[in-house]
Amino acid sequence: MPFSKKFRKIMKFPDEGSQIGGFFVESSSVEHVHVKRSNPRRYEYPVKLIVHGEGDEQDVRNAFKQLLSQQHMKTTSGYGNPYTCGIGEMHITSIDDGRFLIEALGYCTRTPIKANGKDLESEQKTLEITALKVYDALFQRNESSVKIERIEYPVMKTSASKIRHVKVGSYTFIEQNPQKASRWGTMAQKGHRILWVCRGPAYLYQVVDGQFRSLRKKKE
Repeated sequence: MPFSKKFRKIMKFPDEGSQIGGFFVESSSVEHVHVKRSNPRRYEYPVKLIVHGEGDEQDVRNAFKQLLSQQHMKTTSGYGNPYTCGIGEMHITSIDDGRFLIEALGYCTRTPIKANGKDLESEQKTLEITALKVYDALFQRNESSVKIERIEYPVMKTSASKIRHVKVGSYTFIEQNPQKASRWGTMAQKGHRILWVCRGPAYLYQVVDGQFRSLRKKKE
């Protein structure tokens, strides 16, 4: 996910002491908020600037309009996932003579990955990294959570069979149930460590004894 530092860089956000259109920036802050259960994944960035200079609220709006009206800016997370970013409507409040508070809400939304070509390769690479981290947390370390891109995701258990799994965005990483009457259930009973990567009802990838592989059918 793009952190606030990266968002500032994408938007060329001014630092304290900067001058824009005759107004000086006294303070500049960008916070970072994960919008839970958002699909596609979305992050928001509450923006606050305190500026001073000669003019009224309209002059402030004109000076910062180009900066705070940016849309459809492209970036990637640390794992190479694509995001589209922008800034919403700005609100200006006069604090006292010549000083103003500017507030706006920035955002970065995960760009859907198409299941073809380079986009599919990017998805697979990202999920391989995540799947191996979850595999390590479940089978090597027996941990209660796993850290992905600086966020801790809890290791949960299904209500009936108590099978461990981790949800990351729209994907579920779940261990093989050894009680299942299947080839994979039999392998789990014999001590093989098997992790599935699912999205909804679809099984997309698998990790068996530390080896990641795709379950997608290859196109001729």
